[in-house]
Amino acid sequence: MKKNISIIVPFYKRDEYAINIYKEISRQSKQENLNVELIFVDSNSRTNLEKKISELPRVNNLECNIFDTRDYVSVKRNYGISKANSDNIIIMDDDCIPCEGFLINHYNSLIESGEAKVLFSGIVKYQDSLIKNSNYFKFRDQGHRIFDQKFHSSENINFHNIVVMNMSFKKKILSENSVKFNEEFNAYGFEDLQFGIDAIKKKFTIKANKATIIH
Repeated sequence: MKKNISIIVPFYKRDEYAINIYKEISRQSKQENLNVELIFVDSNSRTNLEKKISELPRVNNLECNIFDTRDYVSVKRNYGISKANSDNIIIMDDDCIPCEGFLINHYNSLIESGEAKVLFSGIVKYQDSLIKNSNYFKFRDQGHRIFDQKFHSSENINFHNIVVMNMSFKKKILSENSVKFNEEFNAYGFEDLQFGIDAIKKKFTIKANKATIIH
C-alpha cells in the first residue's frame, strides 16, 4: 500500500520511548485516516523491540519497520530516508513524543508546498515536570518559546532555528537537489545546523509549522 507519509526515527537504546512513539503515531494515523510508515533506524542496540511492538494492537494503516546501520545520527537519518516508501518524510528523534495534531500538521504542510524547495520545522516543548524542577530545562524551554509566534504563523526561519528533531520535507526534492545529512559531521547538535546551511545553499526555504513534540 502506498504510504501517505513516512516517519524516520534514529534510535539508540530507547525501547520504551519507541513504544510510546509507536502508540501515539498509531492513534494519530487512525484518527486522521492516513497511511503511515514508521521507520526506526537502530545500530543493534534494542532489546526485543520487535516483540514489544508485535504485542500491541494492530492498526491497518500503520506499518512499522526497523533497520540497522552505523551508529551515527546522520547515517541513520539518511538510511531511513533511503528506505522510506513515501515522498512525504518526517524526521524526529527517539526521545520525542508527538503531540496532538503532529501528523496532520506536517502532512498538510507538505501537501500545500507542492514542488517548492522547503523544509518544515515544528515546535519543541519540554515536559512540565522537567520545567518545574530544573532551571536547565526551564532555560531550554524559554529559548524555544520566544519563537512560538513565528511557528504558529508559518514564517520563514533561518538555519540557527532549525528543528531537525521535528522536521518534514519531500524526499524527491531533497534527492533532486543532492541535499542529505553530512555523515562526516558528527559533533553533537551541529549536524542539524549543517543540514540547514547545506539546504539553504541549494535555495531551500526553512518554514515553521505548528506540528509539536514533547522533548
